[in-house]
Amino acid sequence: MKKSMHAVVVTLALLIGVCLSTRCEAQSGNTESEIDFDKHVAPILVSHCTECHSGADPEGGLSLLDATLAMSESDSGLAIVPHDPTNSELWTRVDADEMPPKHPLQDDEKQTLKRWIEQGARWGTSPIDPYASSTSTRAGRDWWSLQPLRNPRVPAVDHDPWVGHPVDAFVWNRLHAADLEPSPVADPRTLIRRLFFDLIGLPPTPEQVAAFAASPLDAAYEKIVDELLASKHYGERWGRHWLDVVRFGESDGFERNAPRNNAWHYRDWVIRSLNDDLPYDEFVRQQLIGDLTSAGIDGAAATGFWVAGVHNTVVGGSPRMKELARQDELEEVLGTLGQTFLGLTIHCARCHDHKFDPISQKEFYQMASSISGLGYGERLEPSPRDVERLNVLDSELVALQNELSLIENEAKRAVLANRKAATPPFPEPPSAEAAQASASSDVRVTNDVSEQAWLDSLDPASRDRYQALRSSMAEKGKARSECAAQANAKIYTLIAKPGVKTNVLLRGDPANVGEEVAPAGLASIAGLSGDFKLAPDAPEAERRRKLAEWITNDANPLLARVMVNRIWHYHFGVGIVDTPNDLGFNGGRPTHPDLLEHLAWQFREGGYRMKPLHRAMVTSRTYRQASRGISPSQRAKGEAIDTNNRLRWRGTSHRLEAEVIRDAILSVSGKLQETMGGPSFVDVSVTVNNGTTYYEPIDANGDAFERRTVYRFNPRGGRSALLDTFDCPDPASTAPRRAVTTTPLQALSLMNNAFVLRMADHFAQRLQTESPGDVSAQVTRAWQLAICRDPSPDERTLSERLARNHGLSALCRGLFNLSDFVTN
Repeated sequence: MKKSMHAVVVTLALLIGVCLSTRCEAQSGNTESEIDFDKHVAPILVSHCTECHSGADPEGGLSLLDATLAMSESDSGLAIVPHDPTNSELWTRVDADEMPPKHPLQDDEKQTLKRWIEQGARWGTSPIDPYASSTSTRAGRDWWSLQPLRNPRVPAVDHDPWVGHPVDAFVWNRLHAADLEPSPVADPRTLIRRLFFDLIGLPPTPEQVAAFAASPLDAAYEKIVDELLASKHYGERWGRHWLDVVRFGESDGFERNAPRNNAWHYRDWVIRSLNDDLPYDEFVRQQLIGDLTSAGIDGAAATGFWVAGVHNTVVGGSPRMKELARQDELEEVLGTLGQTFLGLTIHCARCHDHKFDPISQKEFYQMASSISGLGYGERLEPSPRDVERLNVLDSELVALQNELSLIENEAKRAVLANRKAATPPFPEPPSAEAAQASASSDVRVTNDVSEQAWLDSLDPASRDRYQALRSSMAEKGKARSECAAQANAKIYTLIAKPGVKTNVLLRGDPANVGEEVAPAGLASIAGLSGDFKLAPDAPEAERRRKLAEWITNDANPLLARVMVNRIWHYHFGVGIVDTPNDLGFNGGRPTHPDLLEHLAWQFREGGYRMKPLHRAMVTSRTYRQASRGISPSQRAKGEAIDTNNRLRWRGTSHRLEAEVIRDAILSVSGKLQETMGGPSFVDVSVTVNNGTTYYEPIDANGDAFERRTVYRFNPRGGRSALLDTFDCPDPASTAPRRAVTTTPLQALSLMNNAFVLRMADHFAQRLQTESPGDVSAQVTRAWQLAICRDPSPDERTLSERLARNHGLSALCRGLFNLSDFVTN
């Protein structure tokens, strides 16, 4: 009985609810759902209308950001008449495709506007927040890259051997959803060569290849990974990547383009920091405020980031021209800052609010205020390490000199004693001068005994000791001279000036000054306040310090996301987001969003250590996939579904960068000099003519020019024929992704460039030394060194014929031209 009564009550309640709902809809005269202004209408207006219809002087006198203004009469009449679309100028223009003028609205957008007016044109948030939500034409504050980091669950994968590695689990999930299968693991030779070039930028030796090929186990592979990450060459390889991003160059650029002979300190700091696995947040912090946190040359070197780009040293003319040049400079630096650390194009908001990302013009000038003390130049900077080393060397030199003097004086006394014993019994009396000299110190003895005489008097052990001391003194004397030069070194770096009060410049025009702003960051990054709580006239150091704290804050998700994506890009040839410098609306979309989140989360939680991040990527099965030898059916299916391999169904073979090709040529030729750091080697002529500096490539020969290419003097416009043909970028602008072209000039350079010809000769000499008189062994060794494998039977026949008929140098030159040599 109770159950029956309960059922009746529920039924009556439902009927009453339906009746009430029907009555309400009848009273409203509209059975369609209510249009929500903030969710449905505001995004349309922001995407298509408010660019022109907003601000102090809107087009046609119509502003669509504010309810009151939008409902007021415009130059053409009432834009919006509630319940009456036909008399609403907004609707009639939109319906006729007159507005927006170049890109009319889609039919569904038109119907949304019409229904909204029919329903009474009820407004929501006023004024409209243009950055509240993302639309089809721009990003809002809800844009994916601006959201806090999340830690997605690692997918469960039942596919041996892809079980157990988080990277592989996420990639497998994506492949499975696209009906694709991963490729098998690459052969050991390909794998170890890939690993060496990716992590240190140099080829493995034949012995290293043979050892891994004999036992290509996971444990052996991981041991190689750890050894390469610990190598000093790791910092040289990955330092080059970073220098590309921050557009590091060693001349000013512009028409004067004067050289910066002491800018190399920043390059060396980057390499040293990467080798030391400096946590990435500290790596960033030091580049922004190293001069405020680290005394001496280290801090000054780190802040070379600020002055790594171009700088116009000849800004004359009117005050307006000077101010425009200064604003151009600040825009360029802010552009690099935003793209490097945040993956955002902040500089696009200089003249107006950003067209695509939630960055206002006011925020641009707030950030410009944060760096308004930017200055360029050289200064003397004492190095605590070098001063300490100088003191140690001085002490060691004194000790060596004392021991030398002891040996020398004892030998001279012995020679004099022997002379006295051999003196006739009635010698002539000494002169007054000689008598006075005999009473002087032992140093006086040196004038009475020749060096050869007392050296001859030494026993063999003492003579050897003396020569060893002299040699050691010469070495330490040279080291002291070098150290003294560095102890108070000149360094090209940030020269901080007082920060200045900053105003918004309307349309970016210094003559059109708007409101004054205080230093601040961006407000659109979720969970991170952009308010620095500083006054407009705050000290320069405080402005930069607050900026650094904001960028490196753990709540900033872009710090980890951008760097994780950047490192993935270099290992796999393309990032999870294919635009490493832009994670905004105009950038790419992540192919594996959960994987990016997982890696970024682990990166942050692991203390921003980069070497473990490398390890996580290169030990995955995804990284170890083959790019060749895939079955025709699998390749055909993969290319049909995922032509560009964005889902990672196979490994990717890519052309080595210009610097890596040059370094590999030096390495296999046996001529690579491993000297690290210090002033750059200069392989260009430097000509100053009428105040302008010109750089032309020259064929520089000798050990000093056979260092790794990262240590090459790199002026803007100072091209190298070999590097240029292989797409080495000019450092005038940031290069997050290098162009990869295939041109006849590349083959011509590898055939005829003087450097390549000289290295081919050295390569041949190395082969003759290691395998004298045996052409077959020389051919085998040449292929192993250059390509990391033995030649095939046909390759061996042709190689031996070439070596016998035209010499080993011709064979070596041919190997440099192989596709296998310049690709990985």
